[in-house]
Amino acid sequence: MAHLGMARENELLIVVGARPQFIKAAAMSSGIQAWNQESRETKFKEVIVHTGQHYDYELSEGFFEELKIPKPHINLDVKSGSHAVQTAKMMVGLEKLMQEQSPNWVIVFGDTNSTLAGVLSAAKLKIPVAHVEAGLREHNRHIPEEVNKIVADHLADLCFAPTKLAMETLAREGLAERSVLVGDIMLDTTRRMLECQSNLSVPQILARFGVTQNEFALATTHRAIIRERPELLRDVLEALREMPFPVVLPLHPSTRSAIKDHHLEALIEPGTNLRVVPPVKYSEMIVLLSNCRVVLSDSGGLIKEAYYFKKPCVTLDYQTEWVETLGGGWNVVAGPNKEHILEVSSAIKPDPTSYREDIFGVGQTARRILEILSAGG
Repeated sequence: MAHLGMARENELLIVVGARPQFIKAAAMSSGIQAWNQESRETKFKEVIVHTGQHYDYELSEGFFEELKIPKPHINLDVKSGSHAVQTAKMMVGLEKLMQEQSPNWVIVFGDTNSTLAGVLSAAKLKIPVAHVEAGLREHNRHIPEEVNKIVADHLADLCFAPTKLAMETLAREGLAERSVLVGDIMLDTTRRMLECQSNLSVPQILARFGVTQNEFALATTHRAIIRERPELLRDVLEALREMPFPVVLPLHPSTRSAIKDHHLEALIEPGTNLRVVPPVKYSEMIVLLSNCRVVLSDSGGLIKEAYYFKKPCVTLDYQTEWVETLGGGWNVVAGPNKEHILEVSSAIKPDPTSYREDIFGVGQTARRILEILSAGG
């Protein structure tokens, strides 16, 4: 045991690259700051490396500022590219940084190419690696993110699972001994942002988007499976345009580029209930989410956040990794099919008695992770 006042320090190299990972990293940073203030025996030093997978201001730098995440130690600035090119560039930069830093742990989140590059680089260098948000499966290996999840879980020294179902998946794959149920780390940040929402002018934000409380839908779409097939992207956009109530669509830069490439620009022009806007701040997203009537999305993060706020959700993808949200009709999988989307959106009516408050934990996931790491894993 360390002597009083002589705290042992563990260095955590935290790999991020995409918007959802910034939200999770914000929870870890906040948790580390609180832990270090309280701890006498084990302190943590975080070194954040941004791969540059998301590099637009609205999806990257702006999030760091708003969520008060420490400035990245380094930005690898890989930007766009094929999966192979992007991952390879990340690994070159991460290997060099990991050799220089010699961290006690490498922390990766979710299922992006940044996740894959982080876990591969750490495993090759024999540095312990923890995968936060482990055990999620869509059971479709044609999805690049599914491959990333599987590789990350099987290479990680610790698999931090967000739900009991994720733990069951890890056990089926022979990973039970290295898996721990910690809850969903995004809930930490969401709850922290909700505490600050009283400082926001909700009516003013809603007015800026031209919508009224509980009378609009919040939509997002960015999955490659939809972006890369013009007939599917057209179906989704046409469905959103034909909703009988306003739809706010913060448009991901990759989706905007796909719309241009597929010559579908006419579908996002003003004149219908569809309100296409640039990516919004996380605090604004929380306001939109907590005040909408329904969510339509192919984003795992937003699908899960809709459940946090007890909002019905229509999944625009063919499946969801967050199967917990399907219970009681809170989330219905419509797929990227115009008729199905319109039909489900009109009929969706969750059973309020089926809602489970603690399905994603209690908003203390970062602290639980730090407790485990401070004990040596």
